[in-house]
Amino acid sequence: MAPVGRVISKPSAACTQPGSFAVSTQLLRRARSPFAVRTQLFRCEHTGEDGSFNCHQCRSGYECKLGDENEDICPAGKYSNENRTACEQCPAGEFSGNPGAASCQKCPAGEYSTGGGSTSCLDCPAGKYSNDGSTACELCAAGEFSSTPGAASCQKCPVGQYSTGEGSTECLDCPAGKYSNEGRTACASCAAGEFSDTPGALSCQKCPAGQYSTAEGSTKCVVCPVGKYSNEGRTMCKPCAAGEFSNTTGAESCLKCPRGKYSHEGRTACQPCPIGEFSSTPGAASCQKCPAGQSSKPGSSDCKPLSGA
Repeated sequence: MAPVGRVISKPSAACTQPGSFAVSTQLLRRARSPFAVRTQLFRCEHTGEDGSFNCHQCRSGYECKLGDENEDICPAGKYSNENRTACEQCPAGEFSGNPGAASCQKCPAGEYSTGGGSTSCLDCPAGKYSNDGSTACELCAAGEFSSTPGAASCQKCPVGQYSTGEGSTECLDCPAGKYSNEGRTACASCAAGEFSDTPGALSCQKCPAGQYSTAEGSTKCVVCPVGKYSNEGRTMCKPCAAGEFSNTTGAESCLKCPRGKYSHEGRTACQPCPIGEFSSTPGAASCQKCPAGQSSKPGSSDCKPLSGA
């Protein structure tokens, strides 16, 4: 008998008619039987007038069955097994696109096949993805998305957007008053003292000086009323200190009362010092009494000696 893989070029008792010729290739010891004979098929064909035959090993991608004088090419969706005795279906997750395949290819990332014998793989739909050799597509996780078919991976939602559920094909803009970082499943509310006035914000802005916001999720800041002021990013306005005032809304700071006037806390205007009192410096919280023998008119910054004193 000829060694496996070689051609028998002279008549052989084992190869006496056209068709396949089974050759023992090795003995394999198995658990349930003492020996098992492994066979490999060769194709027998006439070589001359003397009735001799040649036996050729079946090529990869073909099958040779007992009694078959010709090789049969494996169709697309199948491949030849190791002994080339049959064409097997490509398993799920693999395919063969052309006849004569010696092996099947894994579906590339972004594609899949669910059943055996596939000649091509299917694209994962938008909202899903797959690795190579997949039998099904996976849903994009919350906070991610895929907008086109055939995705090998999902993308994180960009800043200012979010997705709450699995299998998203797009992300949603955060509403005004909220913001988000990359890959978020929900938007966070702007803190008190901050705001966002447009959808899709990647961060919140501090309330400008002269304004404030008391609650989370503000879409705008409130202007400070007269008699009060605020610095940047405040949750409330402060009253003007004694000796100061503000007579306009949205004040970033308060003004000092001029000489001859005074004010208490949170005032919108300063009051003139009464008769007999004065204030000599700006920003007075109260007026001083004139010394003995002196007096003053309303709103005086100093006192004058009494006539005849």
